[in-house]
Amino acid sequence: MDRMEAEDLSLFGLLGRSWQLDAPIADLVFDQSDGAVAFALADGSVAIAKIKDREPASGRIRVSVEDGRSSILPRSKPLPPIVRLSVQNDLPVALTAYGKHGFVIGDSSGALTSLTPGGERTPFARPLNAPITTLAHAVATGDLACATADRKVVLIRRGQPEPARLEVEGSIGALAFSPDGNQLAVACEGSVTLWDTAKHLEKRRELTPCEQPASLAWSPDQSALALGQQKGGIRIWRLDGTDAISLADYPAPVRSLAWSASGEQLVTGGAFRIIVWPLDQWHGNGLHPTSLTTGRPGLATVEAVAAHPAHPLTAAGYENGMLIVAQVGRPDELVIRAEGRGAIDKIAWSTNAGFIAIGSDQGLASIVELPQQLFK
Repeated sequence: MDRMEAEDLSLFGLLGRSWQLDAPIADLVFDQSDGAVAFALADGSVAIAKIKDREPASGRIRVSVEDGRSSILPRSKPLPPIVRLSVQNDLPVALTAYGKHGFVIGDSSGALTSLTPGGERTPFARPLNAPITTLAHAVATGDLACATADRKVVLIRRGQPEPARLEVEGSIGALAFSPDGNQLAVACEGSVTLWDTAKHLEKRRELTPCEQPASLAWSPDQSALALGQQKGGIRIWRLDGTDAISLADYPAPVRSLAWSASGEQLVTGGAFRIIVWPLDQWHGNGLHPTSLTTGRPGLATVEAVAAHPAHPLTAAGYENGMLIVAQVGRPDELVIRAEGRGAIDKIAWSTNAGFIAIGSDQGLASIVELPQQLFK
């Protein structure tokens, strides 16, 4: 049975809406309108929570007339249950946002299904011939890329009657469209290949080496591509030439990385503190840049990071269940959730910057509201 997580009167409990589910959270994503969050669970189900809140934290803030201090009142009503959909057994579905409202999932039968924020299902495309392991959506063009278990990438392009198939070598660890939607990066064991998807589908480049790929991210201006690995830290390629840098000294897998809104810093997990690499210290000679102090070091590894969509802030989830927001380049941090049961290893920031969604390996699914008063 699913139940709501009780967080009493902690900051996390006052700002967040949480549901304790009975399976680990394998993935999560906001829809493009920031109207809902979908959580893919390890048992093959999908849970969907709407962002609209009957008792938003911003509406429960009170300012004392005596000293001007702000406080947040607790909720007076219980949360509505989260929508839960059963899709398949014992294997998480592939998940992505698609269109302005809603999501697309891919399952082990090869079926693609669209989901509305209310949980209604509609077949999205003809079934593929192999289990779907990873999805990526190009917001700018509407294209959808699907990685399959038989080492193929199927590209479903808006306005094209037939999907295109890309042959790749090695199992596929990550997919990522460029911000303009005209290039697709495919990370496989051995290399990352870049494909031109704008008109005539063709391979443009092959970037090496690539070992046990776990995460992949384009810089906002598309001039650089970052790869996180299960082992071997990260690699960054400047795409205007052949220049690349490897930063291998990570104590844990780098399953999460994100570019700052400016594109000047790369934020990563995989260490006992938030690691932020400034690109202006990379001069093309391969020398190791100096990371920017962001937040405080600790004894638990950073499992997931998400960059603020406009400001130099980052959210981080830790192995010990802690959730913080820190300013890039400064040690100060706002602890939203102290240590708790389960690692927070999935995290996303809404595009309007008003919410953070998190998921834990113990089944905690949460949406945290971030009133502007927190950052004044």
